Amino acid sequence: MWRLAVVLLVIPGCSLYFPSPGRSDDGPVPDARTSVPDAPSRPPDAHVPPDAYAPPDAYVPPDAYVPPDAYVPPGAAMARCEDGQLRAVATAETWPDAPGHGAGRAIGRCEGACRSAAVLCADAECTNAAQALCEAPISLGATCPLDGAACQGAESIDCPETTACSVALPGSTCTCSNGRYRCAQLTAAAAVQAGIVGKWRGTVTTPGFAAPYPITLWVYPDGTYWPDCALEHCSAFYYGGDGPSPRRKITVLSTAAGIGASADIAIDFGYSPAQTGAIGGLVVDATNLRFTFSAAWFSCGQPFDVDLVRD
Repeated sequence: MWRLAVVLLVIPGCSLYFPSPGRSDDGPVPDARTSVPDAPSRPPDAHVPPDAYAPPDAYVPPDAYVPPDAYVPPGAAMARCEDGQLRAVATAETWPDAPGHGAGRAIGRCEGACRSAAVLCADAECTNAAQALCEAPISLGATCPLDGAACQGAESIDCPETTACSVALPGSTCTCSNGRYRCAQLTAAAAVQAGIVGKWRGTVTTPGFAAPYPITLWVYPDGTYWPDCALEHCSAFYYGGDGPSPRRKITVLSTAAGIGASADIAIDFGYSPAQTGAIGGLVVDATNLRFTFSAAWFSCGQPFDVDLVRD
């Protein structure tokens, strides 16, 4: 039965993070902010918690190549959308956490509801913010990349999905029509993707190495999400940071009767690319959202239980 009450437990300051150079699936997890295999270097002004391990290559030399979306100059800004209000904050404040709800300078409003959580500003005035945040395409969940590709005859081909934990799932079937593939989802992924949109509040239960902790989760129509943990030194999904980011996105892959939906979730550590985690057993209705989250980069061995109610 869904839990309608949220138990908020006080956790000592750094109890959510346990640095470790290595572990088995049954051991304590490494530091939640920085423990990512083969993580790229951070710029000099990157925020690293006091208890985090900073690798020797954390400094990026001025002439080093950095992918275009991996490092944002401190003078740049990020626009966020909250209840239709557009606000901008300095990106120097978003590494990996971002200021909380209501922060930033007001730069406009959407005519309707927000479609996306955040976007990097193209210029000092964030002239791209309104279109990116108010008119973003609505996510249908995972769609087959073959859709629209050239083909011959009237052939059909399956296009399965695979979770970040390497589980194959039904995806789409693509049929060749007039020289192009037309793909259709085999499950109700699009309906579940629409169902998770909204504001949620509840509890994350760890695999036993820390007490349950309270979070809020806002999911936007384009799949981006705004996570927040109410406690100090805490992230909603334990790893990475909190707050809105263009890279934080949930994509529903497939659904199965009696099992629930599976999804990818991008966990942003403050650099590109984001790490992909796995969501399983996702069940949503008008008032409740429940799923498990697994850090795929740690072999998916320690799932977190997430139990939320709609605000």
